[in-house]
Amino acid sequence: MEETLKVVMAAVRRDVTSNDSEHNKPGLAGGLPGTGGNLSLMEPFPSPLGPDNLTSSCACNVTTLFSDFQSNVEDQLEHRIATVIWQVCPVILFLFGTFGNVLILLMLRRLRLGRTSMHIYLRALAISDLCVLYTGLLRWWIYWTFDLDLRKQHTSLCKAHVWLVYVSLSVSAWLLVVMTLERTCSACLPHRVNTFCTKRRACMLIGFIVVFHCCIQSHFLFGLTVHNTNGTFVCDAISDEYRYFVHEIWPLVDLCVLSLLPFVCLIIGNAIIVWKTFLSLKTAAELNLTSGTNAMMRRRHASSMTAILLGLSAIFLLTTSPTCVYNMWERGGSALEVGSTAQGKARLELAWAVVNIIMYCNNTFNFYLYCLTGRKFRHEMQRQFSRHRTESHSNVLSAPSAAQLHKFVMSDVKKNGVVQENGQVSVFSPGRLSVRARPSNAFL
Repeated sequence: MEETLKVVMAAVRRDVTSNDSEHNKPGLAGGLPGTGGNLSLMEPFPSPLGPDNLTSSCACNVTTLFSDFQSNVEDQLEHRIATVIWQVCPVILFLFGTFGNVLILLMLRRLRLGRTSMHIYLRALAISDLCVLYTGLLRWWIYWTFDLDLRKQHTSLCKAHVWLVYVSLSVSAWLLVVMTLERTCSACLPHRVNTFCTKRRACMLIGFIVVFHCCIQSHFLFGLTVHNTNGTFVCDAISDEYRYFVHEIWPLVDLCVLSLLPFVCLIIGNAIIVWKTFLSLKTAAELNLTSGTNAMMRRRHASSMTAILLGLSAIFLLTTSPTCVYNMWERGGSALEVGSTAQGKARLELAWAVVNIIMYCNNTFNFYLYCLTGRKFRHEMQRQFSRHRTESHSNVLSAPSAAQLHKFVMSDVKKNGVVQENGQVSVFSPGRLSVRARPSNAFL
């Protein structure tokens, strides 16, 4: 909404500038009839989000122009596709993301896997990903489904929501980094990994990551507010200086913190893991420690692990970088030029929907990528589910049917004698207590 208003304001200012040389007289200032010449062409707008210095009649004309422009945008095919994406895809991501992250929290609580530092990271990653989905993605789904923007409801929501989304995204990215570094440490120092990577140090490192990103993202808590421009509420910068910082400088910082630096750490860590794996295979082959079949299986496993690790690094870069790059491009003059038409504005909406859904896919499928690709975790899940199936199957087999009970009782009766008492069978056996068996129809 605010981007559309920017485009309309730019169009109004272009019309005003082009018509000033021909209509420099009262009543026709800026080519907008009815302004009474009160629109000063030399006085810039105090904010790019709205014409605060317009008279009421000019504001009405601008509002009408804005409504017409928005109607034209909504008629475009790209806008309708973006609407479907925002209304359908988040529901799918909510289902998969909630199932995966809640499942890992429950599994790590019940299974033996919760005793290591790696699985403390997995717990923190699951909580962080849930925060991303139910803050950032949920806001866009509510906006496009119910036409309600949570950030515009109050200044506190404007500040806290933006801050929480950026913090949870950054924490999730850097938790993946420390998980990869622990894997790297395990590959390089397999005999000392338990000394360095303890649960206590894992908790301390998670706390440091959370506090660090809460601090570097805290400028949102002080620099944002809700503006009321002619009845239109917009969550934006509190001053022109901060607006320049958050729109021109911070997107580059965000690209480095959220995408590039974590990707570099991931690719270096995974490359070291792959190198150490193949180095161990080479050493084992030189010392003839494994047979031909075992060596072939180990090489095949190493090739599979290489593909998985490199794929995880590539997926992280491909899912986190598009939104950062889009934010940087959108602040340039080319984005404003593209959005000056209704079709161009609809295309921008579609592009924003696509890059956001791609970004949230990273937080949705982290469980499936980093847990199900782990050999120990897969084996533990298979063991747990197979144990449940075995127990339930054994319970079914051990439950005697009515016919089996009747056959057992009758065979015992023939051996030890029977006394009938009120429809019950009393079985006596020398040297043991009497056992009363109900009629077979009592088990129906």
